[in-house]
Amino acid sequence: QFHAAYRLPGYDAWMRDSFDWQPAYTWHEQHLGMLGDTATRWVLKAPAHMLGIKALLKLYTDARFIVLHRDPLEVMPSMASLTLTLRRLTSRQHNLREIGHDVNALWHKGLHAFMQARDSHPSLETRIMDVPYTSLVRDPQAALRRICTFLDTPCDDAFVHAVDGYLGAHPKDRHGTHRYTLGQFGLDAGALREAYGAYVDRFVASDAG
Repeated sequence: QFHAAYRLPGYDAWMRDSFDWQPAYTWHEQHLGMLGDTATRWVLKAPAHMLGIKALLKLYTDARFIVLHRDPLEVMPSMASLTLTLRRLTSRQHNLREIGHDVNALWHKGLHAFMQARDSHPSLETRIMDVPYTSLVRDPQAALRRICTFLDTPCDDAFVHAVDGYLGAHPKDRHGTHRYTLGQFGLDAGALREAYGAYVDRFVASDAG
């Protein structure tokens, strides 16, 4: 996560444009193998996998994907704000417009790489479950039941009770409201709408409201 915690433009450009992800995923598989046996089923949360999706698909031929879809106009300033929070731990000087630009460039590439992978491998669709962010927020229990069904994982009463307990103990905004804006990071709503138009039309607009 160097690209998030530190201002390293050269590293960012290398990772975004010319990094070979295959050796990284070979190491990744070996690392997971040391942590669990061959019967272990891993659940990994990492949007950055979109950046190395081609290498991931070559190595993890049976992987399934839960893809949470949210309006980029909400995601980009949120990711920029998270990046700013991390960089405040390592530096006293910050260029918010630069952060906004870099975050948008990175995730635009990752998102479209994942969409291209889906379009290039139609059979992959059977291993992907798309979850609209709005539906998850509206009814997290229903979304989790759908995910369990997709993953052939039991969703018994004990599981439902545990989820209810977690949601009750972790209400939204219990630590305060996270506030951020597009303009704060030099991001333009019109430009983002144009850049992510195909993605929004395909995965977000149908669930709006």
